[in-house]
Amino acid sequence: MALIEPPIWNSAHREIKYRYTYPSQTYFSSGDDGNGKLVLVIGAAVSQEVSVGQRVVIESGINAGSHSITSVTTATAPSFGSITLDADYVGGGSGYFIPLSNVNVELWAGYESGHPGNADIPLSKIADIVGVPALETYADIKVQGFLKSLFKKIESPRIGVDFRMSSPFYLVIDGTTYSTRYCLNGVFESASLNNFDNDFEILNARTPIFFENGKTIYSMLTGRTADDRGRHILNVVTANGDSTIGGVGFDAVETTFTIA
Repeated sequence: MALIEPPIWNSAHREIKYRYTYPSQTYFSSGDDGNGKLVLVIGAAVSQEVSVGQRVVIESGINAGSHSITSVTTATAPSFGSITLDADYVGGGSGYFIPLSNVNVELWAGYESGHPGNADIPLSKIADIVGVPALETYADIKVQGFLKSLFKKIESPRIGVDFRMSSPFYLVIDGTTYSTRYCLNGVFESASLNNFDNDFEILNARTPIFFENGKTIYSMLTGRTADDRGRHILNVVTANGDSTIGGVGFDAVETTFTIA
Protein backbone atom coordinates (compact mmCIF):
# COMPACT_ATOMS: atom_id res chain seq x y z
CA MET A 1 0.00 0.00 0.00
CA ALA A 2 1.14 3.52 -0.74
CA LEU A 3 -0.53 6.78 0.22
CA ILE A 4 -0.14 9.82 -2.02
CA GLU A 5 -0.65 12.82 0.26
CA PRO A 6 -1.78 16.37 -0.53
CA PRO A 7 0.67 19.31 -0.44
CA ILE A 8 1.85 20.81 2.85
CA TRP A 9 -0.61 23.74 2.63
CA ASN A 10 -4.19 23.40 1.42
CA SER A 11 -7.32 25.54 1.20
CA ALA A 12 -10.34 24.11 2.98
CA HIS A 13 -12.56 25.50 0.21
CA ARG A 14 -10.75 23.60 -2.54
CA GLU A 15 -10.24 19.88 -3.12
CA ILE A 16 -7.90 18.18 -0.63
CA LYS A 17 -7.27 14.64 -1.79
CA TYR A 18 -5.34 11.60 -0.63
CA ARG A 19 -4.87 8.64 -2.98
CA TYR A 20 -4.62 5.19 -1.45
CA THR A 21 -3.01 2.72 -3.89
CA TYR A 22 -3.37 -1.00 -3.37
CA PRO A 23 -0.34 -3.32 -3.41
CA SER A 24 0.03 -6.08 -5.96
CA GLN A 25 0.30 -9.73 -4.95
CA THR A 26 1.94 -12.63 -6.75
CA TYR A 27 0.13 -15.59 -8.22
CA PHE A 28 2.51 -18.44 -8.85
CA SER A 29 0.49 -20.33 -11.44
CA SER A 30 -2.98 -20.34 -12.96
CA GLY A 31 -5.29 -23.02 -14.26
CA ASP A 32 -8.79 -24.25 -14.98
CA ASP A 33 -11.11 -25.05 -12.08
CA GLY A 34 -12.68 -27.87 -14.09
CA ASN A 35 -15.58 -25.69 -15.19
CA GLY A 36 -13.66 -23.39 -17.48
CA LYS A 37 -13.04 -20.68 -14.86
CA LEU A 38 -9.70 -19.13 -13.96
CA VAL A 39 -7.92 -20.26 -10.78
CA LEU A 40 -4.91 -18.42 -9.37
CA VAL A 41 -2.52 -20.18 -7.00
CA ILE A 42 -1.47 -17.66 -4.35
CA GLY A 43 0.59 -17.38 -1.18
CA ALA A 44 -0.75 -18.63 2.13
CA ALA A 45 -0.80 -15.17 3.75
CA VAL A 46 -2.74 -13.65 0.88
CA SER A 47 -5.31 -16.45 0.97
CA GLN A 48 -6.17 -15.42 4.54
CA GLU A 49 -6.89 -11.85 3.46
CA VAL A 50 -9.07 -12.21 0.36
CA SER A 51 -12.73 -13.18 0.35
CA VAL A 52 -15.56 -14.24 -1.93
CA GLY A 53 -17.10 -11.30 -3.77
CA GLN A 54 -13.94 -9.19 -3.58
CA ARG A 55 -12.78 -7.54 -6.77
CA VAL A 56 -9.26 -8.16 -8.07
CA VAL A 57 -7.41 -6.63 -10.98
CA ILE A 58 -4.90 -8.46 -13.16
CA GLU A 59 -3.06 -5.64 -14.88
CA SER A 60 -1.29 -7.48 -17.70
CA GLY A 61 -1.06 -10.75 -19.59
CA ILE A 62 -3.70 -12.96 -21.19
CA ASN A 63 -5.82 -12.87 -18.02
CA ALA A 64 -5.76 -9.06 -17.67
CA GLY A 65 -8.94 -7.44 -16.44
CA SER A 66 -11.14 -6.74 -13.44
CA HIS A 67 -12.69 -9.87 -11.94
CA SER A 68 -14.59 -11.02 -8.85
CA ILE A 69 -13.59 -13.85 -6.54
CA THR A 70 -16.11 -16.69 -6.51
CA SER A 71 -14.29 -19.05 -4.13
CA VAL A 72 -11.22 -19.11 -1.90
CA THR A 73 -9.10 -22.00 -0.69
CA THR A 74 -7.18 -20.76 2.34
CA ALA A 75 -3.85 -22.13 3.45
CA THR A 76 -1.11 -21.69 6.01
CA ALA A 77 2.58 -21.60 5.18
CA PRO A 78 4.26 -23.41 3.53
CA SER A 79 1.13 -24.49 1.66
CA PHE A 80 -0.44 -22.47 -1.15
CA GLY A 81 -3.97 -21.17 -1.32
CA SER A 82 -6.02 -20.41 -4.41
CA ILE A 83 -8.79 -18.18 -5.65
CA THR A 84 -11.32 -18.86 -8.39
CA LEU A 85 -12.45 -15.89 -10.46
CA ASP A 86 -15.51 -15.18 -12.56
CA ALA A 87 -13.23 -15.09 -15.61
CA ASP A 88 -12.92 -17.75 -18.30
CA TYR A 89 -9.66 -19.65 -18.29
CA VAL A 90 -7.58 -18.63 -21.30
CA GLY A 91 -4.12 -19.88 -20.46
CA GLY A 92 -1.71 -20.57 -17.64
CA GLY A 93 1.30 -18.77 -16.21
CA SER A 94 2.28 -16.63 -13.26
CA GLY A 95 1.95 -12.92 -12.65
CA TYR A 96 0.53 -10.28 -10.35
CA PHE A 97 -2.96 -9.39 -9.17
CA ILE A 98 -4.28 -6.57 -7.01
CA PRO A 99 -7.04 -7.33 -4.49
CA LEU A 100 -9.28 -4.33 -3.85
CA SER A 101 -11.36 -3.51 -0.79
CA ASN A 102 -12.72 -0.53 1.09
CA VAL A 103 -10.22 1.22 3.34
CA ASN A 104 -11.19 2.66 6.74
CA VAL A 105 -9.63 6.04 7.45
CA GLU A 106 -9.58 8.36 10.48
CA LEU A 107 -9.21 12.09 9.87
CA TRP A 108 -7.71 14.07 12.75
CA ALA A 109 -7.36 17.84 12.89
CA GLY A 110 -6.49 20.57 15.36
CA TYR A 111 -3.75 21.39 17.83
CA GLU A 112 -2.51 18.98 20.48
CA SER A 113 -2.94 19.57 24.20
CA GLY A 114 -0.31 22.01 25.41
CA HIS A 115 -0.06 23.77 22.05
CA PRO A 116 -1.14 27.45 22.17
CA GLY A 117 -3.59 26.76 19.33
CA ASN A 118 -5.43 24.11 21.34
CA ALA A 119 -7.70 26.74 22.87
CA ASP A 120 -8.89 27.70 19.36
CA ILE A 121 -9.00 24.35 17.52
CA PRO A 122 -8.39 21.41 19.88
CA LEU A 123 -7.11 18.19 18.33
CA SER A 124 -9.88 15.67 17.68
CA LYS A 125 -10.96 12.99 15.26
CA ILE A 126 -13.34 14.86 12.99
CA ALA A 127 -14.36 12.03 10.67
CA ASP A 128 -14.34 8.30 10.04
CA ILE A 129 -14.11 7.89 6.26
CA VAL A 130 -14.46 4.83 4.05
CA GLY A 131 -12.34 4.95 0.90
CA VAL A 132 -13.91 3.02 -1.96
CA PRO A 133 -11.72 1.86 -4.85
CA ALA A 134 -12.55 3.20 -8.29
CA LEU A 135 -12.45 1.16 -11.48
CA GLU A 136 -8.69 1.59 -11.21
CA THR A 137 -6.43 0.25 -8.46
CA TYR A 138 -6.73 3.12 -6.00
CA ALA A 139 -9.20 4.86 -3.73
CA ASP A 140 -9.40 8.65 -3.61
CA ILE A 141 -10.11 10.09 -0.16
CA LYS A 142 -11.31 13.70 -0.23
CA VAL A 143 -11.31 15.54 3.08
CA GLN A 144 -12.04 19.20 2.34
CA GLY A 145 -15.71 18.94 3.32
CA PHE A 146 -14.78 17.75 6.80
CA LEU A 147 -12.02 20.33 7.25
CA LYS A 148 -14.34 23.19 6.33
CA SER A 149 -16.26 22.43 9.53
CA LEU A 150 -13.27 23.72 11.53
CA PHE A 151 -13.94 27.24 10.28
CA LYS A 152 -17.71 27.60 10.68
CA LYS A 153 -17.52 30.64 12.93
CA ILE A 154 -16.55 33.94 11.31
CA GLU A 155 -14.40 36.03 13.64
CA SER A 156 -12.48 39.26 13.36
CA PRO A 157 -8.78 38.75 12.64
CA ARG A 158 -6.31 38.41 15.45
CA ILE A 159 -3.18 40.49 14.94
CA GLY A 160 -0.05 38.40 15.32
CA VAL A 161 -0.31 34.62 15.34
CA ASP A 162 -3.87 33.54 14.55
CA PHE A 163 -4.41 29.84 15.07
CA ARG A 164 -8.08 30.21 14.08
CA MET A 165 -7.16 30.76 10.43
CA SER A 166 -5.48 27.41 9.83
CA SER A 167 -5.19 23.94 11.29
CA PRO A 168 -2.92 20.91 11.07
CA PHE A 169 -4.52 17.63 9.99
CA TYR A 170 -3.48 14.05 9.29
CA LEU A 171 -4.84 10.59 8.50
CA VAL A 172 -4.63 7.37 10.51
CA ILE A 173 -4.98 4.14 8.51
CA ASP A 174 -4.66 0.70 10.11
CA GLY A 175 -2.91 2.20 13.13
CA THR A 176 -0.37 4.15 11.03
CA THR A 177 -0.33 7.94 11.47
CA TYR A 178 0.65 9.79 8.30
CA SER A 179 2.37 13.14 7.82
CA THR A 180 0.86 16.33 9.18
CA ARG A 181 -0.57 18.69 6.58
CA TYR A 182 -2.14 22.13 7.02
CA CYS A 183 -5.35 23.71 5.81
CA LEU A 184 -6.41 27.33 5.94
CA ASN A 185 -9.78 29.00 5.70
CA GLY A 186 -9.42 30.24 2.13
CA VAL A 187 -9.79 29.47 -1.56
CA PHE A 188 -6.17 29.68 -2.70
CA GLU A 189 -5.13 27.01 -5.20
CA SER A 190 -2.77 24.54 -3.55
CA ALA A 191 -0.22 24.85 -6.35
CA SER A 192 0.02 28.59 -5.73
CA LEU A 193 -0.35 28.34 -1.97
CA ASN A 194 2.69 26.12 -1.53
CA ASN A 195 4.87 28.65 -3.33
CA PHE A 196 4.41 30.71 -0.16
CA ASP A 197 5.55 27.95 2.19
CA ASN A 198 8.38 30.07 3.49
CA ASP A 199 8.83 31.88 6.77
CA PHE A 200 7.14 35.30 6.68
CA GLU A 201 6.03 35.04 3.06
CA ILE A 202 3.06 37.30 2.37
CA LEU A 203 0.12 35.12 1.44
CA ASN A 204 -2.29 37.82 0.31
CA ALA A 205 0.14 40.52 -0.77
CA ARG A 206 -1.93 41.80 -3.67
CA THR A 207 -5.36 41.24 -2.18
CA PRO A 208 -5.56 41.78 1.59
CA ILE A 209 -8.01 39.50 3.35
CA PHE A 210 -9.13 42.03 5.96
CA PHE A 211 -9.72 45.75 6.30
CA GLU A 212 -10.30 47.08 9.81
CA ASN A 213 -10.39 50.55 11.37
CA GLY A 214 -8.54 52.22 8.51
CA LYS A 215 -5.79 49.61 8.51
CA THR A 216 -5.03 46.80 6.08
CA ILE A 217 -4.31 43.39 7.57
CA TYR A 218 -2.06 41.04 5.63
CA SER A 219 -1.67 37.35 6.37
CA MET A 220 1.56 35.38 6.14
CA LEU A 221 2.51 31.73 6.31
CA THR A 222 5.17 31.02 8.88
CA GLY A 223 6.64 28.27 11.02
CA ARG A 224 8.42 26.41 8.22
CA THR A 225 11.73 26.44 10.09
CA ALA A 226 12.38 25.52 13.71
CA ASP A 227 9.22 26.79 15.38
CA ASP A 228 7.80 24.52 18.04
CA ARG A 229 4.31 25.79 17.16
CA GLY A 230 4.57 24.29 13.67
CA ARG A 231 3.27 26.01 10.56
CA HIS A 232 0.67 28.71 11.15
CA ILE A 233 -0.63 32.07 9.97
CA LEU A 234 0.61 35.44 11.16
CA ASN A 235 -1.41 38.63 10.65
CA VAL A 236 0.35 41.99 10.32
CA VAL A 237 -1.12 45.47 9.84
CA THR A 238 -0.25 48.63 7.96
CA ALA A 239 -2.10 51.85 7.32
CA ASN A 240 -3.79 51.86 3.92
CA GLY A 241 -1.56 53.15 1.14
CA ASP A 242 1.65 52.91 3.15
CA SER A 243 3.40 50.54 0.77
CA THR A 244 3.38 48.90 -2.62
CA ILE A 245 3.65 45.16 -2.28
CA GLY A 246 3.87 42.38 -4.81
CA GLY A 247 4.40 38.99 -3.24
CA VAL A 248 7.62 39.83 -1.43
CA GLY A 249 8.59 38.39 1.92
CA PHE A 250 8.11 39.96 5.33
CA ASP A 251 11.84 40.64 5.69
CA ALA A 252 11.70 43.03 2.72
CA VAL A 253 8.89 45.14 4.14
CA GLU A 254 9.31 44.82 7.89
CA THR A 255 9.75 48.56 8.33
CA THR A 256 6.29 49.10 6.86
CA PHE A 257 4.36 46.44 8.74
CA THR A 258 3.81 46.25 12.46
CA ILE A 259 2.93 43.20 14.49
CA ALA A 260 0.81 43.89 17.55
